[in-house]
Amino acid sequence: MKNLHPKILVVFVIAFTIYIYNTYDPMSFLQSSTIKKSVNIISNRLVGEATPSDRSTEMLQDRALILKIPPQEWVQARTTDVYHYLRLSIPTANAWNETKYLTKIKSYFAPRCNIVYTGIPKSGCTNWKFIILKHEGLFPAQQADPRVHYIINRLYLTRPHPDLSSKFSFTVLRNPWTRMVSGYRDKFGTARGLNWQKGRIGRKIIQMYRDATTTQSSTSSSSSNTDDAINDAELPSHTFPGIPTFMEFLKYLAYSPLSEINVHFLPQYQILDLSHVRHDYIGALEYGKEQSEEILRYFESNVSVSLPGPYDSSSDPRLEKSTVTARNWLSQVDDALIERLYQRFKPDFMFFNYSNFTHSEFPLPLYFS
Repeated sequence: MKNLHPKILVVFVIAFTIYIYNTYDPMSFLQSSTIKKSVNIISNRLVGEATPSDRSTEMLQDRALILKIPPQEWVQARTTDVYHYLRLSIPTANAWNETKYLTKIKSYFAPRCNIVYTGIPKSGCTNWKFIILKHEGLFPAQQADPRVHYIINRLYLTRPHPDLSSKFSFTVLRNPWTRMVSGYRDKFGTARGLNWQKGRIGRKIIQMYRDATTTQSSTSSSSSNTDDAINDAELPSHTFPGIPTFMEFLKYLAYSPLSEINVHFLPQYQILDLSHVRHDYIGALEYGKEQSEEILRYFESNVSVSLPGPYDSSSDPRLEKSTVTARNWLSQVDDALIERLYQRFKPDFMFFNYSNFTHSEFPLPLYFS
């Protein structure tokens, strides 16, 4: 009988393993109360769930989202954590009239709507400026275009403002990983970004972060014209004369003093001027349509204009081209640089507990109701 026990045990283990393999659902496991409390943003790409690239797109598309839209109570609690992490005092009153951004860069008071909006570059600000101008009756076009930036700056950054401390204020943030990639693609990877590529910022990035080997290879690269090179810049390893590579761009974000980083690429918390103001509503670009309906209820306007849909044809943020590109590009970056970027942008991740690019739900916030 003693000799039979090990055999019985082996048979039992094999049978149990087969049962688990056929019945285990990792997503139901993630919904357990224990896991809900422990899931958090990770900076090490070797930790966590398998990346979506390891699974078929069809499986991802067919699976319903288990993540819920974070309620503002949860977001505001996490915002308090950001204040503590940055060792900032939480303002007792919104000093909009003191913040430099209302008169200089990115916050706007719309008198007809009676709201204050802080626009974060590469986080859907073009669409929101379009919506505000439509509600104010100041933009006749039926869809957003680059003119909205010029019009809203001219109208709202120069005029005197009333006391804004009690006005409804909001902003919209984005997963930092997709925002980084979007910033590079928009300013350095398209034909419309020529002024950026050949301008002061592009030259500065190359001067600071391109080594001699890269410079030599770039000058001897394909003789294709500039437009072809720009449109072909889909891989971060590509090098073209006079255009920063994606890797060089990431080093610019990771190592340059914050004061020297262009506002289009700055960490989002740097733009919010947290020491002076605290926004009443903080939305996530990934849930733009759903949250825009909540935000628009605060607009004191009878105009019926809703937020335009995403530029991508997919309604699932996990399947949009910007998400797929970010995952592919960032997976080629060495761990040390990824860790450096994560630490620099950590407050941005904290606002929504944003998923890492290795996570199956990337780029969504990790909130489980």
